[in-house]
This record gives sequence, C-alpha cells and structure tokens, in this order.
Amino acid sequence: MQELTISNLTCPFTAHTNPHGVGTDDETGAWIEKFGLDERLLELTEHDTYGPFCAMLYPYGESREGLQLASDGLAWAETFHDRYIKEPALSGHLGWVSRSLMALSRVVDDPHGAPEEDDPYHRAWRDLWLRLERLATPAQFARAAAGWAYWSRGLASEAICLSKGRLPCLPDFRMIRRAKTASRLFIVFPELISGDPLPEQVWAHPQVLRLQDLAADAVGYYSDITLFDREADPSTAMTLPSVLAGHHKFSLQEGLFQAADMYRDTLEEFTVVGRSLREMGDPQITRCVRDAEAMIAGFSHWQQLTGRNSPARE
Repeated sequence: MQELTISNLTCPFTAHTNPHGVGTDDETGAWIEKFGLDERLLELTEHDTYGPFCAMLYPYGESREGLQLASDGLAWAETFHDRYIKEPALSGHLGWVSRSLMALSRVVDDPHGAPEEDDPYHRAWRDLWLRLERLATPAQFARAAAGWAYWSRGLASEAICLSKGRLPCLPDFRMIRRAKTASRLFIVFPELISGDPLPEQVWAHPQVLRLQDLAADAVGYYSDITLFDREADPSTAMTLPSVLAGHHKFSLQEGLFQAADMYRDTLEEFTVVGRSLREMGDPQITRCVRDAEAMIAGFSHWQQLTGRNSPARE
C-alpha cells in the first residue's frame, strides 16, 4: 500500500486539565477488575489513560465522583464497540448486535432491573446508569438517555454497513460518525462535574444544539484522520477519508486531504456559531460554548500527548 501523508491538524482552543481527575485511573482499574471487563483495559489504566483524558475533556468543576463516572464510562466504551458491534457485524452476526443494543437500552429504561444476560459489559453498564441516576437531575438523566438512543442508532447503522461489506454514502456516514462520538450522552458530564445544572431551555436553543453537533463532528473527523494509518485496510475502513475517496472516486491520499479540509471547515463554523452565542451575553449559554471548546481541545491534545497518533506530517 502507498505511504500516506497525514495532514497536520491544529486546534484553535487551549486545553486545560482538571486537577480533581488525578488518580481516577486506579479506581477505574479496580472497577474493570470488579466487573471482569476486557483485560486490555487494565493495561491502559496502568499508563494513566482515562483519568487524564477525562480531566482534559472536563476541565471545569470539582466533582471527583463525576470525573470517576466519566472515566469508567470511557473505559467501558473503549472495547465495547469492537466486541459487541464491529467484530460480530463483520462476521455477519447482526442478531447479536441487535440483542446487545436492545438489552442495553432496557437497562437505560430501568437501571434497577436485573440485566437480562449474565454478561460483564451488561452488568457494568447497569452500574454506570445507577451511578448516573444518583448524580444527575431527572432532566439530565433523560437527556443522557436520549443521547444513548442517538448513539445506539449510529452503532446499529454502522453494523448494517459492516455486515454488507460496503461503506455508506457520505451524507449517511456523517450522521453515523456524529452519533458514534456519543457526545450527546457524555455532554451531561460538564454539568455533573461542576454541580451546576443548566436549564433545559438552554439545551433546547437551536444554536446550542448546532454547536454540540459541530463539536462532535470535529472530534470524529480529527480521530478518523490522525488514526487513519492505524487501520488494517484503510480503503475499507469506515472513516471519513475512506468514505470521501469512495464517494468522489479518488485516491485515499486525496481523501485524507479532503477530510482535513472538512475538519477545518467544521472548526471554522463551530467558531462562528460559538462567537454568536457568546455575543448573546447569557452566562449559561457561554458555559455551553466553553465546555464544547474544552471537549475539542482536550480530545486533540490528549491524542497528541499519548502518542495515539504518530502520523507523517505534511
């Protein structure tokens, strides 16, 4: 395969670190062992993966319990996708994917009920939602549940495409990619960690919703581009560069360059929307902008620090 050049992507926002996230990896490691999750996760906790990541994603607020919940949730999601979505879909086992997603959805509907299957990921999922229920207001919990529904639709759509062995069209991919970031679920964490809930009318503001979707797009595109050279077969990987190359009938290299342009365009629109929201002078809406900027900055900075992306540069 030809050697590909990965664009040097930048982030216009400054990353910050929440000091209250120090040490959460040890507790996440204990949580992984408690539920018997994939042992590969323990190796990541030994290298201080999830605590610093959450501390960068959510740099504002003092709730250690909220940061710990975020750390455990990200650890759960790390291998859930491969084990319960990607691998069975590639093997043609869509029934397995469907049963898993429906079982997890029923846990969200009733965290107090016993998991339907004696499965470590299902039991851990129930624990996460029980803890979220204790920390969140009813409105926050409902918003997180709606975020899971959106995420699970994206996962189901991805599984169908993988089982058929073909990439989705560009418009469908953009919706799937946005859902797969799970940002509509994890967006409740800035409030949980700060201990200062935002009124639902703030989240219902159309431009705030647009800002959150643009943040999810930026994070997803950044990941697809910077980790592209890690794919076993980049030409068939469900990533933005691959889909662009297939959609426009050009090379993977051109797909990478076009994907980088989309990332930059997304950040530019995000900046414009964020500026217009700040100009409204509402401190609660300004918080939404600040937290969305922190998510983008924290994600990109964490990937650079940990060496998860080591591309050749333009």
